[in-house]
Amino acid sequence: MHQERKAMQENSKVGSVNSGQLLCEDNARNSRPPPLKSHVEQENPKVETFLSYSVVNCALKRVRLMSKPFYIKFEIPKEVTDAAYEALQIASRSGQVRRGTNETTKAVERALAKLVIIAEDVDPPEVVAHLPLLCEERKIPYVFVPSKNRIGTSSGIDVPAASACITELGDAASLVKEISVRVEGLGKGSG
Repeated sequence: MHQERKAMQENSKVGSVNSGQLLCEDNARNSRPPPLKSHVEQENPKVETFLSYSVVNCALKRVRLMSKPFYIKFEIPKEVTDAAYEALQIASRSGQVRRGTNETTKAVERALAKLVIIAEDVDPPEVVAHLPLLCEERKIPYVFVPSKNRIGTSSGIDVPAASACITELGDAASLVKEISVRVEGLGKGSG
């Protein structure tokens, strides 16, 4: 019994992180340290290249999270983003809201959307990159907001939403009109 415990302790020491190994903190499946290199990996330089590529890829993910996505064409003031969240919340109670990128895209293509809200923290960013172009083509006002989690909660669901749109204004009519004027006032919004 004592020898089995000692063997288990030895095995746990073997799997510990060495000082030369790096982990990607952004990836949940890399929460455990990588296994020690086998003799095949030590002799094969392609495996070394792959391992270093993985570390670089993790670093690129961190850099992407810090910078703004490429589809953001202008900066929205905090007051406007807060008003957009509030308008989404009011419209989800008294009007009609479409949640998610697919539903938002369909509403914009059918010219049903009155205001489109797009999250900045979407990964990969290509998921919502087409929405500003569609909105400009249809002359529908759109707003960038920092959090997809808050879009989800404001629209009345428990999960994040990369984008949402208001199709029937309800009690949020004056607020949506004010947001549209502010976005057009930036000179870079819709139209």
